[in-house]
Amino acid sequence: MGKRPNILFLMSDEHRFDVSGFMGNEVVRTPFLDSLARDAVVFDNAYSPYPVCIPARQCMAAGQYARHCRVEHFGEDLAPNYQTLPRIFGHSGYKTAAAGKLHHMGVDQMQGWQIRLAGDTQVANSYYGNQKGNRILHKWDDRKEILRASPGESAYARRDKQAIQATKDFIYEQFVDAFYDRADPEEPLFLYVGLLNPHYPYIAVERKFNYYLNRVQLYENPTPFPHAFLGRCARHWRWEKIFPRGMSDAPWRLIMPISKPLTSSLARWSPACRKRDKIWMTGLLFIRPIMEKCSENMQYGKNKSFLREVCGSLC
Repeated sequence: MGKRPNILFLMSDEHRFDVSGFMGNEVVRTPFLDSLARDAVVFDNAYSPYPVCIPARQCMAAGQYARHCRVEHFGEDLAPNYQTLPRIFGHSGYKTAAAGKLHHMGVDQMQGWQIRLAGDTQVANSYYGNQKGNRILHKWDDRKEILRASPGESAYARRDKQAIQATKDFIYEQFVDAFYDRADPEEPLFLYVGLLNPHYPYIAVERKFNYYLNRVQLYENPTPFPHAFLGRCARHWRWEKIFPRGMSDAPWRLIMPISKPLTSSLARWSPACRKRDKIWMTGLLFIRPIMEKCSENMQYGKNKSFLREVCGSLC
């Protein structure tokens, strides 16, 4: 039996499929992702299992639809000791480590991972009864996000830097570091890196903010989604109240500049990995769990699931 491959699993957040150069976008600059795509298999007809962040992530972790793993809303999580992808890898002899965003909000913060590096670790208040504090703060509407858009560095960008630095340190310790003779390059590794960006708030460094702001093609004069049920989005009926005419496509303009730091983030630590790729990086997977709707068919944000509608009527 040959040496088992090491696997690097990269995941961005709220990242639209068309905000990538390799998908034919002529405006966005994503050179690192483009270089990955040139030597990779690109699944251009794949769909997220759910349009909301936490259920989508836990569906992928469990290999089940949201209705089956019972995670259908923000703040929910898999039951403790659930059968997850990292748990299966661990049982198969892999060391498993995760850095960055996993969005587990239940009491089992590991869910099969042996090591968690820098990243989100938060238990939703609902798991602790009526305990004060640590309440879930829901996202406000996009109009406020647009009004606050500006050049700068967001807290999410800083957290991504922390996750990437922790990943670099871990890779060095696992494969190179002679300290205490604990480096073990022969041990197979399943390593996950989850980035928060591209994600609201709509903040990016000034050069990138200015480059993208007036270069993005807008969805002008959208027509309502024709589906009998999903087209009745509650947000659709108050569209003009939320977004005055001329503002409705602003999220599409503003999501572009914050997608670029994703490429920069990956590029910062990738060269260090590639110098040792003969040692460790033998398999790589990049995935985007959900995307923002930016006013196509008068939909925006994250909306209803086709699967949930079908299950509601058939299950």
